[in-house]
Amino acid sequence: MQSHLILKGVTMPKIFSDQDRKIIKNKLLNSGLQLLEAKPYKSISLDEVTKLTGIAKGTFYNFFSSKESFFYEIIQLIKERNREPLINLFSNTSPSKDEIETCLFHRYTQMKTVYDYFTIEEINLIMRKLPSEDYLNDSVDFAKSLLEAFNVHDMCRIEVIVNMLNVLALTQANRSILNATAYDQTIHLMVHTLTDYILKEENI
Repeated sequence: MQSHLILKGVTMPKIFSDQDRKIIKNKLLNSGLQLLEAKPYKSISLDEVTKLTGIAKGTFYNFFSSKESFFYEIIQLIKERNREPLINLFSNTSPSKDEIETCLFHRYTQMKTVYDYFTIEEINLIMRKLPSEDYLNDSVDFAKSLLEAFNVHDMCRIEVIVNMLNVLALTQANRSILNATAYDQTIHLMVHTLTDYILKEENI
């Protein structure tokens, strides 16, 4: 007799179809994000994740090898969601400098970054516990895609752009220690500086 599991009231076989796997994996990731909204990463257990998703804990390991690999994918998911508006802006139009700045400003004033959910120490811990092939730094690839979208020369240093994006994200995550009345203006200045650096013919 084939064994089954219950997912929100639906009986499903343990040997999942590709579509089933996609659905369950997305439910797990969304459950992890939901828990991160309510409590710190270090306080979240896999029991809570699987209970919220509606699957047995053993089933979790059909999709992720460890808690660290699970939350690594959540980090990537947060990054992807944050990048969507900017990617869509370049995909659908030839945006002006002001439109690009507006999009970046919205990202770092209205959208949460990975640093809102994880401390730097927690991110480093997650990365250290992953297999070497999982040490992916897609920030560099994203910065390169930005330069291609801006259609600028090669004088910009990718490392500078990555650093600026990380500084913006860290600034947003630590906004509670900053002067609240000047926060938006501060982000606007940083975004303006970044786009100037990318678009100017002569760069620092």
